[in-house]
Amino acid sequence: MSSPAQPTPPAALQAERRPYPLKMVVAAMIVVAFALVFGSSIVDSVWGEYHYAENAAYGSFRGVCYWVGDTRTLTRIALYGYTDYLYDLTHRHITNLPDRSWWPVFPILTAGMIALTGDGACSNWTVNTIAVVLLVPVIQAITGTRRFSLLVGLMIVPFAVWLYVGMAEGTFLLFSGLLWWVCLQWRPGQRRRNLLIGAGALLLGALVGLTKPNSLALLPGFLVLALSRGWATWRETGPETTPRRARGLALLSDASPIWPGLLAVTGIALGNGLWFYQTSGYYPFYILLAQRTLWFKQFYPGDLPTLLEYLSGGFRQMLDGKLDILGLERLMRLSAPLMIGVLALQGLPPRWPGLAARRVPGYARFSLLAVLGVMFYSGQAHAITRYALGNIFFVVLYLQYVYGGEDEPPIWRLPAIILRRKPGTFPAVLRLTVLLFGPLLTYTVLSIGPRLGI
Repeated sequence: MSSPAQPTPPAALQAERRPYPLKMVVAAMIVVAFALVFGSSIVDSVWGEYHYAENAAYGSFRGVCYWVGDTRTLTRIALYGYTDYLYDLTHRHITNLPDRSWWPVFPILTAGMIALTGDGACSNWTVNTIAVVLLVPVIQAITGTRRFSLLVGLMIVPFAVWLYVGMAEGTFLLFSGLLWWVCLQWRPGQRRRNLLIGAGALLLGALVGLTKPNSLALLPGFLVLALSRGWATWRETGPETTPRRARGLALLSDASPIWPGLLAVTGIALGNGLWFYQTSGYYPFYILLAQRTLWFKQFYPGDLPTLLEYLSGGFRQMLDGKLDILGLERLMRLSAPLMIGVLALQGLPPRWPGLAARRVPGYARFSLLAVLGVMFYSGQAHAITRYALGNIFFVVLYLQYVYGGEDEPPIWRLPAIILRRKPGTFPAVLRLTVLLFGPLLTYTVLSIGPRLGI
């Protein structure tokens, strides 16, 4: 997938000239659905065993529908609606958040599923499962891939716990993936098509903004998408022959490629703005301030030494041979910035022999940096893994890095390349290492989750 700043179309657009791989996409969706069901049974077993040890009655609740993370709150909101109780935010150690800290789209969809099926027990899991399965064709549309392994590889994205089966991560990825795909559909000279793209970007942006506060980390990415396309247009209009005013007017005309990204940003800001306004009866930005105040801090906001001290704590414990569960949690938190860095920097040497580096869109890099920025300036690292997992740019860049483009060796050929020391051994080792991090980090989350409530 090429950078939008280049005049050449991205791989996803070039793929339109070939027949759509319907059989491959359907098969991948079926595999992902079975993997979600199988993964859910593992989650249920782990969480049920842990809570059954506390109280036999607790074991009757499915982990994916009740125990994991925010599932209880989301299901209760879907069943009974939002409550409007308030907290005294002068006390900095309360960690219970008001209901409206959970954005409304997922509870609304869950309420619709409850009304449709008449069963509130696991409607949240059903909604998220459907969203993850539908994410498969969206990823294919974004990447233009013809690789089956890339699509089914969605199930071992790091930190996934099978994409947090009972919560809103899958739904958020689906909507933000659709938004990204729509922004890539702009075509020069096709006014009616581009008008629909602009409307779709605005509406989908608002939907994304109302699904999770993680959407704020997408704003820099889509803004840079618009700016990079605007810069390319500015350069292509002939600075030697075209007056500056005329170039500026062309940049703001309805034929300009900046609008999908700008309308996506506007939509995300509008969606979040509507929720901030709706929840600001107590005082402005009540929900954002509540989350910042009520959640505990692992380090001082904006302070690099204390951040590094926190993230390195687990590594130091491991070197001392005294690794406990809190140290394991810190290792898991540390792995998120490392994984984000690997994906943001892909394209640098070493590369496959004879192949140019895959262009990582600049806007995707900015979105990944925004995830790290939210962590750094909030002082809260407890959600960094879910912020990474819930970022569509992270997910797609991971899949492309591990499973490769069609001109790169497929994943199943990498062991032979390494064993025979063929050219490209080092890139093959890196790809397999990142691949193995997926199930390893997912296992880590699953093993410490019941004990830490994540």
